[in-house]
This record gives sequence, C-alpha cells and structure tokens, in this order.
Amino acid sequence: MQHLLADLTPLSAILLVGALLLAFSFEAINGFHDTANAVATVIYTHTLKPYRPVPLRSELLRCCRLNL
Repeated sequence: MQHLLADLTPLSAILLVGALLLAFSFEAINGFHDTANAVATVIYTHTLKPYRPVPLRSELLRCCRLNL
C-alpha cells in the first residue's frame, strides 16, 4: 500500500485527503437523515412509543458497525 502513495505530489495528497473528508462528512450527515426518517416512520405509525426508537436505532447501528 505504501508504494501507491509514494508517487503522490503534495497537491495530490491534499486533494485526496480533502476528497476523503468530504466523503466521510457526507456519510455522517446522510446517516443522521436516515435515522430521522426511520424513527419518524416508526413514531408516525405508532409502532413504538416516541422515547424508544432513538436508543434502539443507536444500538442497532453500533451492532452493525461491530459486525455482531
């Protein structure tokens, strides 16, 4: 992997890091919107009480990240 990054110019490295930061920030913001949509659906359909979906969603996301 190190040989792939050895030929980068400083400008290319800065652009690469900037693109990665932009992609990661987009994913974080998109995750917030996905959570809001999922929780709103559950609350609107009266499937769960309003105080339960948010902690449940955070637990499910944590489990998925840990591949449990």
